[in-house]
Amino acid sequence: MLSISNRFRAASSFYFFLVYLFIYILSLLFFYENIWWKLEGIAYLAWLFHPLALLLLASLRWGIGKFTVFIVPFLLMSIAFYWSSIFLLNSFSTYEIAASTYYIGLAGITTPVLIYYLLDYFFPSPLARNFGPLRRRLYEFVSAHQQIVYLLTLLSILISILFTLLFFIKAGGIPLLADNPEQARVEAMKGAGLIHRLSYLPLQMAAILLGIILAFRNNIASANKRIIFLASLMLFTVFLNMLTGPRASPLWALIYMYISYELFKHQNVRIRHGISIVVAILTLVAIMGGVRYSGLEEVNLADTVERFVNRIYMNPVNTDRIVRTFENQTLGGNSFWIDLAVLKPGFQPDLGTILKEKVGAEFDGGGITVPLPAEGYLNYGITGVWIYAVVFAFMLKLAEYLVYFVPNILLKSILLVITPLQLMGVVTMGISGIIVKTVIPSLVVASALYILLLTMLTIKALIQKRDSYGKPA
Repeated sequence: MLSISNRFRAASSFYFFLVYLFIYILSLLFFYENIWWKLEGIAYLAWLFHPLALLLLASLRWGIGKFTVFIVPFLLMSIAFYWSSIFLLNSFSTYEIAASTYYIGLAGITTPVLIYYLLDYFFPSPLARNFGPLRRRLYEFVSAHQQIVYLLTLLSILISILFTLLFFIKAGGIPLLADNPEQARVEAMKGAGLIHRLSYLPLQMAAILLGIILAFRNNIASANKRIIFLASLMLFTVFLNMLTGPRASPLWALIYMYISYELFKHQNVRIRHGISIVVAILTLVAIMGGVRYSGLEEVNLADTVERFVNRIYMNPVNTDRIVRTFENQTLGGNSFWIDLAVLKPGFQPDLGTILKEKVGAEFDGGGITVPLPAEGYLNYGITGVWIYAVVFAFMLKLAEYLVYFVPNILLKSILLVITPLQLMGVVTMGISGIIVKTVIPSLVVASALYILLLTMLTIKALIQKRDSYGKPA
């Protein structure tokens, strides 16, 4: 029988679903009936209403920091890198999106939210319902195995350093310090994508572990010294990994550490502090992007800002390019196999790189982004937009239960933070891209950490057993 709080949560989920369904149908009807219109002003107002309503209702219900409900990070990502992009596009670009692309984007980005809340009414997040007991169990584990958690964090950072150095060796140097950093980055990534992912994923998981340590730390001088050492080494590794070229991946480690600390310390992520950290990181990302494109001595502030804004608003633009290019042809689901080939030895271009040439996009660097609505359209036309949206909603709900049933509490806590924050990348990378480039490598790293953790726990148990036998009766 459901408790009062869980009954309230189930009821609020159902009412949220009804309200959103009403907004959703009205908007779809508007775009369907007026798809031939070119009244961007009205379209912008309609698009603005959705994220504001979603953000308000989600905030009232859980607070922004409740990552135990996996749809919340997706909402934030879609607001930042798809909804707001429409307005940036109108202000900073002369590119005109086709009216049909508004409809496709609306369906592809908002349908997962609708389906998720319908599923959530019948299958509430087990992580949200049991977060209190989960947090207590994590505290007990960290308290009982402090040395192991410290050592696991250190080893994760050292593994990240090892693969970063391997990437430099394979690249024949440090891409960001080359004469043409952007071209050097692109060349270095050819055939080394897996090495690069294994250079920053252990770092991100180490950051979560460090956040957990900080959340549960004891006021002991020696423990504080260890924390300072781990934090300093992690910051050094973040800087080192940024020299590979892609700057966002290592910087995400800082976000993961902050979220882990807030979530397990306060059971919520304070919005004001979180926004400050994200703004600071985005500023650093923009600066590093300017260095990567222009070199250390020729960084232009105006060009740097323009490139950064362009990167944000390019998601609806790329959706439009793909819709126009593949209006009369589809891939029939082959986008996944194209991206999966990237994991094979040697160099295989990913889907975004192949599509860059097909849609006629001209810019230095890698491929274009393939947002969720564009991926669905690319594979099965307008029907695919709905299929991919529904599939992703089921993926989110399934992920909640898979993470909940992970047996080890430390690994479960790492996955609780990293899983929804990685899955939200589907907004810009699509389902195929996020599975191949993020989920599969993350599972490999998580499995390795789990095996390492079990080995440490087994060795500790054997030592304790030996010591107990050695004591006099």
